[in-house]
Parts: sequence; C-alpha cells; structure tokens
Amino acid sequence: MTHETPRHYNKFLFLFCIWLALALPDAVGQVKTRDPNPKPLTFEVVSIRRNLAEMGPATAKFDFPANGDGLNLADIVLSSIVGSFYDHNQDTQSGMPAWANAECYDIRAKVAESDLAAYHALTKAQRNRMVQAMLEEKFKLQTHLGQKEAPIYELTVASGGSKLKPAVTGAIYTSGPKGPDGQFQSGTIFLSGPGEETAHAAPMHMLAGSLGQMAGRQVIDKTGLTGTYDFILKWSPDRDSADGPSLFTAIEEQLGLKLEPAKGMVETLIIDHIERPAEN
Repeated sequence: MTHETPRHYNKFLFLFCIWLALALPDAVGQVKTRDPNPKPLTFEVVSIRRNLAEMGPATAKFDFPANGDGLNLADIVLSSIVGSFYDHNQDTQSGMPAWANAECYDIRAKVAESDLAAYHALTKAQRNRMVQAMLEEKFKLQTHLGQKEAPIYELTVASGGSKLKPAVTGAIYTSGPKGPDGQFQSGTIFLSGPGEETAHAAPMHMLAGSLGQMAGRQVIDKTGLTGTYDFILKWSPDRDSADGPSLFTAIEEQLGLKLEPAKGMVETLIIDHIERPAEN
C-alpha cells in the first residue's frame, strides 16, 4: 500500500515531535485551578538572532521546560516557531510570507529570578501565551483564525480490523506524564522515544490529534471506536531509512488503523502581519 508523503514530513517532523512531547501532558488530565497570577507574567530578558546555519535535527533546539526559567530555541524556522505556540503547523497557516518560511532564529527568553515560583505554577497554555505576547511584540505578529479547505487525513479502521487493546479501568501506570498529585496519568499519549509513541487509556480523538502533528496534516477520527486504549506505536522517524516501518505502515500493522488522504475544512491561523525583528 502506498501513501502520499506530507509536504513537510522530513523537514518538520523533528520539530513536531518536540512540540508533541511538550504539549500533550498539559492537554490531558489538567486540574483546573484559580489563576494565581492575575497580572500576566512577562519575560524579563529576550534575545533574538537570526541563525544562518542549515536547519536540521543536529542543530535545532527546542527547550521550554515547565520547571525551567523560560524559552531556549535554536536554529528553528520562524513559521514553525509560530506554529508551535499557536497550535497551527505550516499546513494550517495562511498568509505567512516566504521569508518567514525560510529564515531560522535563535530565541532566548528568560523570566526574572523573582518570578520563577509564579512561572513554575503556570499551565502550559499560560506559558504559551507568554511566548505569543513576546512574538507579537518582537515580530509585530498579528493573527486571526479562519477556515479553509485543505488536504487532511481520515483515521479509519483497516480491513483486517482494529488491533487496539482496550484500557483496563483503574489501571496503574508506571511511565509518562504525571498529574498534580504526582501520579502517572491515564488518558495520555506521549513520545516515549525516537519514533515511539505510548498511549495510556487514550481515546481515538487524542490519537488523531497526535498523528496530525506527526503527519503534518489535520487528522479526523472516522474509526467509530468510542473506548480508551493502551498501545505503543513504533516507526522509523526517517522515511528514507529501511530501519523500521514508516508511520503509515506502523499504524496499519500495529494498530489495525489507517490514514486515508481526504479533503476537509480546517481551522487556519491567518497571518495578518509579521516583521523581521530587531536583533539583540
């Protein structure tokens, strides 16, 4: 069986996997609490420089830990940076100028030492908003959301039937993201290694979301499966390598599912304005 290769699969898969590992733990099982910081935090120091090196996994760096002091990016294309913090990859962006799809930047944004405790208490969404505010200030970024027809994938059950293992109610997990209580969470999907994704009691819409990041297109769940499932999906991150199956083959052989190319209306991040920053 052959599949159409996503346009940005090679160039951006490494960055999407980083984004996925950072984003999913906060997206699931989050306990909602009153915001302890009514006045939004801002970065005390921001350094931005254009990186003229060739972008790739060997030089790219994406460091944004919840227990750190801010953001540290190196050699990442600007449109991918925007996509990471606005939750829209290059295929669901519109109006991004050609230079922003080609120029890579190093960004170091650091909070004041006196704000570290408050910063560590923020959710992922709140920290993302800090970065959005920085991009809006430094790159004069202005955006709004819209809809457009675009290539997508539909996640369906393969002809041989689903191979997914239903999760056991009340199961205790020993790996993955931890909740506020310090226990490993259920209802999560996380990257457990290069070319390896692990699910703990995950529903199909969550799998569709994670596959969309890795395949470079929105994925719509058409499986009709309503349960939650445990699984480990392993594939070769390099589609040109013979060491392991491709993502598409692994989904079908290991999960009994498949990704079917289709067209659909997708939410799009429309870039109204963006400028090159003043380097410092």
